[in-house]
Amino acid sequence: MRMSFGGIYPRTQSTPGNVALRAGCVLLGIAVLLTLAIVPTEVLARGPTICVWKNLFGIDCPTCGMTRAFSSILHGKLIHAIGYNKLVVVFFPVYCGLLLREAARLVRSLRPDVSR
Repeated sequence: MRMSFGGIYPRTQSTPGNVALRAGCVLLGIAVLLTLAIVPTEVLARGPTICVWKNLFGIDCPTCGMTRAFSSILHGKLIHAIGYNKLVVVFFPVYCGLLLREAARLVRSLRPDVSR
């Protein structure tokens, strides 16, 4: 067992299903970033809102504009990104960091264990 953030979490075994699920999540995360990097932010800004909170209550939720903000960052427009949602300076690095961490864990789990 390993200690992590004040709790004890059992080490999960790398079963084929587990590896496939993790690989799918990593690939989906990369696909999201690639899509946002390819599609112009202006196209996203013209589209309808998919925010349930905004559609139900008519007010912005804390993450409203985050898709456009991610797209703006990926197009190198940090000021525009902050204009869409100021929290992008927190969420984008966290998202990328978690994606990289999971990709590294996936690669490590695919390597054969040579310590035995």
